[in-house]
Amino acid sequence: MQDINQLLESARQAQLAGNIHVALKQYNQALLQYPNELNLQIVCGNLCVELGRFEEAAGHFRRILSSIKAQMRATPYATHCKRWVT
Repeated sequence: MQDINQLLESARQAQLAGNIHVALKQYNQALLQYPNELNLQIVCGNLCVELGRFEEAAGHFRRILSSIKAQMRATPYATHCKRWVT
């Protein structure tokens, strides 16, 4: 497996060069190593939109929402309201 930093840098360079297909493939490889990394999900979703791959993009965005919902369920309600309770 390729070093994650090298993989991300290679993906970023491909994206900057306009090689969106290559960039998406590399970001997806990074997601295999870090499936819960929301920033990678966002980047992949956005690249899918650029490529017109809307169903695939929707999958990335659904995973983001599911992750956020899970985090909110795991956090006690009082933590969310902390700034209002003084």
